[in-house]
Amino acid sequence: DLLILKNVKSVLTGGRRNSVLHNATIMMHAYMQSGTTIDVFLRKNSKWVEIANNWARFSATGSYGVIHKGNVSSSRNILKKLLPRSDSPGSSSHGPYAEGGALYALGLIHCLDGAYTETGKETLEYLASATHDAQKLQQAMGPGEMQAVGPKAWEPLIH
Repeated sequence: DLLILKNVKSVLTGGRRNSVLHNATIMMHAYMQSGTTIDVFLRKNSKWVEIANNWARFSATGSYGVIHKGNVSSSRNILKKLLPRSDSPGSSSHGPYAEGGALYALGLIHCLDGAYTETGKETLEYLASATHDAQKLQQAMGPGEMQAVGPKAWEPLIH
């Protein structure tokens, strides 16, 4: 229920900042909307979501993957503002943790797609562009998220 999230957010916004409860609220939203593609709370409260730092920012951005799980055809469009630019990884205004979280979200969205489909191969190649620790973590986790992982799924990641 979005009203619960709104009430929790208002309590957190009105009082002192608590990063644990902030992150828990975002994760609660992800679980509540898992697989539904309903990310209205995140989009309406994007400034509030963006106050998350470091690994909490990674998790908050990654929550888009939980919400949009299986929505393969729109994955890049949904995450386009957060994904690292292929010509200049780490250069987005959201920072490396958000970019790593976006790569994580991309892997979650495509996990039902498998590594051997065309979109699965493209996703694995995209994940191979990691340059920052938060992105490299996702690079290591991406193939594991994508079902049907076999030896060929790791090929794009071998440097």
